[in-house]
Amino acid sequence: MGRRVDPPCIAIVTLSGGLAYAPTAVLPASARRGAAGLWTEEGSAHGYGIYVPRRPGTGALGIWFNPGRLGALFFPERRADSIVYRNLSAEDFKRALVLDFGVEVEELGFD
Repeated sequence: MGRRVDPPCIAIVTLSGGLAYAPTAVLPASARRGAAGLWTEEGSAHGYGIYVPRRPGTGALGIWFNPGRLGALFFPERRADSIVYRNLSAEDFKRALVLDFGVEVEELGFD
């Protein structure tokens, strides 16, 4: 059986400036940030980074998976299904979101 990465937990809150994303997670006690800065279970090379818009009010969410170099953008205002980016580093994924949609993102931290 292969390894799996549990789905991310994200809270969306309403502020006076619009939507904002609040860091929240259900992580096992053994979860650590790996060398690439991604959350992963201890002893596993699998992890993900969650990217949210820098400005409140944009209803978009990006998730980048490693290994796999696979990113997905969830942006219901533009498309009903996820927009998949293949074979990109995390930095290239962030740049692609700016180029394709004008959305600047930052990693949602759980520290």
